[in-house]
Amino acid sequence: MQLNNVWSLGITSVLGLLNNVRSLGLNDFVKCLQICAKHNNV
Repeated sequence: MQLNNVWSLGITSVLGLLNNVRSLGLNDFVKCLQICAKHNNV
């Protein structure tokens, strides 16, 4: 059950990211990814 919840959360977040890519543009999306990666590393 927990795995299913994680998968559904992951899928919805990915879909949200794809929508953001379309609205923001690829360059802004890459910047967001780099910022998120820095926060996750810390």
